Amino acid sequence: MPGIGGLETLKRIKEFDKNIVVIVVTAFGSVETEKKARDLGASAFFSKPFEIPILLSRVKESLASKC
Repeated sequence: MPGIGGLETLKRIKEFDKNIVVIVVTAFGSVETEKKARDLGASAFFSKPFEIPILLSRVKESLASKC
């Protein structure tokens, strides 16, 4: 993303409203990046390529946990 990275975007979203569900999808994932994303409040983390059914399942789980 030009100008701002995904983790910084996640941080700003959570500072704005900690209850917003954020799922991170990245082409450059690592265990360290996933840990940072979860520490910042990501509901889920996926590295590309990923399986659509698994993503959809995690989206449903993440949204259900907020209700």
